[in-house]
Amino acid sequence: MTALEGKFSGAAELFSNARRILMLPHPKGETTSISYALNECNLGILELEKINDELDDTVRDFLDKLQNLMDSQGKGSLVKAENMTDQEKSELKTIVDYLANWSRDRMNDVSETSIMTGGDGLTNSLRHITGRLFLTARRFMRESKTC
Repeated sequence: MTALEGKFSGAAELFSNARRILMLPHPKGETTSISYALNECNLGILELEKINDELDDTVRDFLDKLQNLMDSQGKGSLVKAENMTDQEKSELKTIVDYLANWSRDRMNDVSETSIMTGGDGLTNSLRHITGRLFLTARRFMRESKTC
């Protein structure tokens, strides 16, 4: 993994985790899931702040909206999650989805550029295989819960 690729991978993983947490079902309750997702978002924001010069205006706007949405006046993510309106929950899902996709796409763009310029093909192949295995396992677990 290149250094630039690594810059995006942390944010991609954190926002993808937040998106996964926000999906139904919520085994520990919706409020707990939202609280966990807000924590992941906070870490994702910290990752993206490290590469502020790589962010476009749209991403910065989404990050500002997310930070405003997450603002709990120091009371913590659980209190914020308990008091979120349906509109705020919907907005959170939209923002998290966008940031997860953007981070992943940027990481993939960097990875593809690395491959084209002679990057470590074995590392990229292993990452691709690992990603496919993870998605297959997650799909299997989701389907087995519905049976």
